[in-house]
Amino acid sequence: MGILQNTDNYLAIDTELWYNTSMKTIQDFIRIKGLEPESIHIIDDESFIVENTFGDRAVLTELSVSLFKNTKFETLIQNKFEPGRKITSPIEVIFSGSKYIIIDGANRTTQAIANGDKTIPAIVSNN
Repeated sequence: MGILQNTDNYLAIDTELWYNTSMKTIQDFIRIKGLEPESIHIIDDESFIVENTFGDRAVLTELSVSLFKNTKFETLIQNKFEPGRKITSPIEVIFSGSKYIIIDGANRTTQAIANGDKTIPAIVSNN
């Protein structure tokens, strides 16, 4: 099963992805991951449903940074990213077929790779 499944016109998390049972709500996720609360518009706290940039329903989750390690980004900031800067807001991606397409957060993803992070917070929408 993929990360998302369409259920009654909204997205639901594949529960197999949640290895950390201490995260029962989005509020828990924000607190544990040290995210900026204002970067996330919550629709359903317990189902991890949030609003994406386009105002559509999406899922707040974590994705493996390894999904993006071989991706070349063209960004406005062409700095060399040094380890140590914490990621405090999720990237936004679209899940299309079998791949994830970053629509917002190339710099955060590059920083997560430089940090050696295993996962990155992500707001995921279906294509």
